[in-house]
Amino acid sequence: MPGSRSQQDQKPTATIEVGHDLSRASLGELQQELQVRIKDLQSRREALVRELQEVDEQLLAHTGGPGGEEAHRAMQSGYRRVQQRIQNEQCLAEALVEVLSDEILSVTAAAAAVQAHGYQTTSPNFRTIVNQTLIAHPDRFERVRRGHYTATGSPD
Repeated sequence: MPGSRSQQDQKPTATIEVGHDLSRASLGELQQELQVRIKDLQSRREALVRELQEVDEQLLAHTGGPGGEEAHRAMQSGYRRVQQRIQNEQCLAEALVEVLSDEILSVTAAAAAVQAHGYQTTSPNFRTIVNQTLIAHPDRFERVRRGHYTATGSPD
C-alpha cells in the first residue's frame, strides 16, 4: 500500500481497551495484548534510561562530579552511578570515644558532635547507627541515663 509502513516497521498497539471485560477475550488475544504491553513498557524504559544518561552527563559536565572518568564510563554503559564509599581515618567507635571522653551527651548530640569532629557519613539514619555503636560497645561507653552516654572512665 502506498504511504503505509511495512508490518515490521509498525509499532504494535494495544488491541484490548483498558477496562474491557477480559473474560470474553480468547487466550490468543490475551497473550498478544500482554506482548504488546510488555514491548511498550520496554520502549518507555529505554527512552527514560537514555534521558537519565543525558542528565547524568550534563551534571558531570557541570560539576566534574565524584568518580570522574569512571563515573562517565559507567553512565555510558547503562549502569547506574554508584556513590563512592567514604573512608574515615578512624572507625565510628573510636571517633565517639574522642567526642565522649569528657562529656555526657545524648545520642543525637553525640551524632552531631562526631560529625562536627570530622567523621563523614552519607547515612540517612546516622543517629541510629551511633545508638547501635554505643550499645554494642559496653567496654567503651557507659550509659549515664536513658539516651545519654559517656566514654568509659570519663568523669560523670
